[in-house]
Amino acid sequence: MDKKYIFAGVIIFIILVISIIIVPNNKKIKKEKQNTTVSNIEEVIDDVKLSIDYYGEQNIDESISYGNIIQRTIAIENKGNKELSFAVKLDEAELSNMDFTSDVLISNKLDGEYIDLKSNAKIEDNLILQYNIGIEPKEKIFLKITLKDIHENELTTIKGKLKIVSNLSDKDVFLKEINNIYNNINKRIEGKNGISETGYYIIDAKTISSKVSGFVLLDTMDISDIKYYFTVYDSKFLINKKEYKTIEKKSIENRNDEYINSITFDSICSGVTKKGCESFDSLGYNEKGTKTNFYNNVNRVINEVKNDFKKTDKQVYIYDVTTDITNNTDVRGYILINNIKDEKEFYLYLTNNSFMISGYNLTKYGDIVESGSTIRAYNQTAWNLSSENISAVCGFTGFTGCLNKNGDLIQ
Repeated sequence: MDKKYIFAGVIIFIILVISIIIVPNNKKIKKEKQNTTVSNIEEVIDDVKLSIDYYGEQNIDESISYGNIIQRTIAIENKGNKELSFAVKLDEAELSNMDFTSDVLISNKLDGEYIDLKSNAKIEDNLILQYNIGIEPKEKIFLKITLKDIHENELTTIKGKLKIVSNLSDKDVFLKEINNIYNNINKRIEGKNGISETGYYIIDAKTISSKVSGFVLLDTMDISDIKYYFTVYDSKFLINKKEYKTIEKKSIENRNDEYINSITFDSICSGVTKKGCESFDSLGYNEKGTKTNFYNNVNRVINEVKNDFKKTDKQVYIYDVTTDITNNTDVRGYILINNIKDEKEFYLYLTNNSFMISGYNLTKYGDIVESGSTIRAYNQTAWNLSSENISAVCGFTGFTGCLNKNGDLIQ
């Protein structure tokens, strides 16, 4: 009898030991399955079949505060027979702002050592988190994606889903570099405090880009709407005398060495104008300021007039913004206030001798748009026609019997 109890006790002990060993492993497997919420997704990228697992959800719908992160790990296996280069994108995105950065790391094991592909990178408008990720046939790699909020004042909401996509085409890369050149030129213009001199100016693309050669011609005959003509090329493609706003994929030509060898400063100039060109570097610092300066100063002047005007009688008043308000800007001119209507109308006649606004009904058409056509390059003839003096403003707007700020009749 005692032997039976001893034997039973040994059996129970063995069962308990086996349970202790097996149960944690089961829990571990279960946890891994829970973390892999999307499994065995198959994508075909550039004719290569991929098997993709997402550790954590593929979809993102989170709000994070300054310094906090969202992290996902993606397993990608190349099922094909050729090497593939691909990209990772935040697709179908809805973002409260663009103030977040991304880290992309790569490893050949889920729990292995990860190597930086990109670190603390500002998110670009196309929401590609990483280009040119290579994977060999039958290879499996792991990507760790981290999004970090750098917006200090409020939460950043990120909605979308991580997606493996085709790399940009060579033409896309070429267009991207043209866009980089355009943005760099604008930064240089900002460094000169804008351009107030009309003319044609040429900049060598090689002074901006190591990937593209050629020239960019700036037409500043209308300083409120500067035009950028690109004649640039790389090892495969050519853009020939195209204005930046019109450049698209179909604008791209194949590289033509015979034509490229004929490109010079003078040939670029004569292809756009017969008036002659100067180097962009010949432009000095602009004391008058940029279109943005004018836009900001005009809004300050408008606010000063609105805050000052308290009249209730049904009359038409005109403010001289140089003398009738506190004006620490370089903006001069007039603001006509039609107080006859229940909702008073504000007509703008303002300039700084580089830019001007003439006859704009702020009440009817709404706030000025900096990039719109309301702000024009200063033209003295046009300015004098509408705004040579306070009396001209009254008549040009279609009124008679206008009063100045003090209520005196304007003669």
